[in-house]
Amino acid sequence: MPKTISSALTQHLAGEVTTLATCWKITRRDSVVQGFTDHVLDLEIDRVTYKAASGYGRIPDGQRLRALCDEHLLPKPVTDAQPGDILLMRLTRHPQHLAIVGDRGAPFSLIHAYADAGACVEHGADLKWRRRIVAAYAFEQSET
Repeated sequence: MPKTISSALTQHLAGEVTTLATCWKITRRDSVVQGFTDHVLDLEIDRVTYKAASGYGRIPDGQRLRALCDEHLLPKPVTDAQPGDILLMRLTRHPQHLAIVGDRGAPFSLIHAYADAGACVEHGADLKWRRRIVAAYAFEQSET
């Protein structure tokens, strides 16, 4: 499915654009909001600070991705992963993919961007997918 952009954005892009950045906003169940961006500087948009993670591209460096997970998340044993936790996965030789643990199916489901589908999908974690799991992480609990 081709992606379209508004005429207003098309007109803006035709002007003096110097930088485009992708931003990811995660709102946890405990209402804590975390933002991440591929820009070289932290960005503040609508009162959310998107932390810079320059060098994170469409095919990320597995060591850098793991280091970012270690820096921003809490490592935990893969066997203790619960719905809402993050899984670091390898699709090729090195870890380069993240998934969220879901609660559909047995033993659990995976929620992740899937290029073949061109979308974010949720599906059962069959043996093929479970073998790709390299590490598990939890979000730091907020102090409320």
